[in-house]
Amino acid sequence: MASILVISPTPSHPQDAGNRARIFSLLGALKNAGHRVHFVFVASEAGDEAAMAVAWDGYDSLSYRRPGDRWLKKKFDRWLLKLGRSDVLPYRVDDWYTPDLAAQLQAIRDRVRPDVVLVEYVFLSRAFDCFGPGVLKILDTHDIFGDRHSMYLDHGLKPVFFYTTRQQEKKGLDRADLILAIQDEEAAHFKQLTHRKVMTVGHLVDFPALTKPSGNSINRLLFVGSANHINVDGIS
Repeated sequence: MASILVISPTPSHPQDAGNRARIFSLLGALKNAGHRVHFVFVASEAGDEAAMAVAWDGYDSLSYRRPGDRWLKKKFDRWLLKLGRSDVLPYRVDDWYTPDLAAQLQAIRDRVRPDVVLVEYVFLSRAFDCFGPGVLKILDTHDIFGDRHSMYLDHGLKPVFFYTTRQQEKKGLDRADLILAIQDEEAAHFKQLTHRKVMTVGHLVDFPALTKPSGNSINRLLFVGSANHINVDGIS
């Protein structure tokens, strides 16, 4: 049995979005396999902290406020907007990591003494620096963030959330010993950027047995997803 310390800016409870469901199911599978899961919530959004404290073997919540965009990015983005150009300056991979997290994580490290540290999202990969070579470092990527802004712009959408360059994404990937991708296509992307081991671990979701629908079901579509802009654009 391993002691696994999980560092996540996304809560595991409630499971009302795809990334939350992903985290809950993955960690649940590890716990069911007999491992001890200690969840560290870097509170960047609201979550059910009482439920998380009950669900996992250990729980800590760290106060967090996402840093504002650096001066150069603000100026660059405004300048491009005035020129009528659809482009933005990408974030650096550590732009959303705050220095005060290190001291808090080191204190938790000394108390928990984990065998494994699992970090959610590449923009928190700097947290691996708080752990020595004897700790297995796993990065759960969730998505490709290298040149993500270009994909938005190519579809006429304004880039939101986190986006960076392929070089900066590689910097974050190289901090891990093992990288988890949700799809094989994403795994292939990461393998082009890093020599670290990459594995595909899809959504661990149980579905009830499907039955033949009754009545006329032609042209009916069930789309399951949270109401984020990507899902809305996709179904539209």
